[in-house]
Amino acid sequence: MVAKSVMLEFEWVMRGYYHFEADEIVTVFKHLLASPQVTLEDRNVVEQAIDSFEQGLDFADSLHHASYRDSFPDFPQLNSRNLGALAFSLIQLCQPKIPSRLQRIQPIN
Repeated sequence: MVAKSVMLEFEWVMRGYYHFEADEIVTVFKHLLASPQVTLEDRNVVEQAIDSFEQGLDFADSLHHASYRDSFPDFPQLNSRNLGALAFSLIQLCQPKIPSRLQRIQPIN
């Protein structure tokens, strides 16, 4: 059984250490998914994450969104700008309770 967290780390290693491009990572993931001897935790969630990653979203964000899709609003065009705006909104909402060093975070334009 391959855990979702392993897929997350695997993507990070391919991207960060081996300098794979996103399309190369997708190819590796799809090859892994096609392998009959590999069982994935929440396979449908991983497949959704790979699809979102292939469309340009960060893989970690894709995996988190796919994992908790029922808990978060469905964004028509989910991308890093939308997520940045969402993060900024959450920070503003929590501003009285967060450390002052984090209150300097600005929205992504």
